Amino acid sequence: MDSIVKHVQIQTQHLLQLIINRVAKYYLIKILVFLMSILLLIGIVYCYLFGHEKSNKIVIENFEKSISDTLIPNDRGSYSAHILKIRGIVNDTIIVQFHGTIDLKEK
Repeated sequence: MDSIVKHVQIQTQHLLQLIINRVAKYYLIKILVFLMSILLLIGIVYCYLFGHEKSNKIVIENFEKSISDTLIPNDRGSYSAHILKIRGIVNDTIIVQFHGTIDLKEK
């Protein structure tokens, strides 16, 4: 009789462990799906808010010709900053014009 009770106890413990493992896997999958959804939402919001940078890169090899470049505005916002990076050596004046104003930078 004791062996039957022991066997039933072992089977009950095994069954209980299987149920706990399945429930744990179910909730683990739910938590992972939730976290992945949150990361995806953060990525979409970040790209919407900060992913609209526009830029053009120009390499000047002949200073006898004038170069004009225009960035087409983004539909979601306006441009409020201008960043100009000049690398190299020039023995002349560089004129940069933003919205009708002229900034002179001599080298």
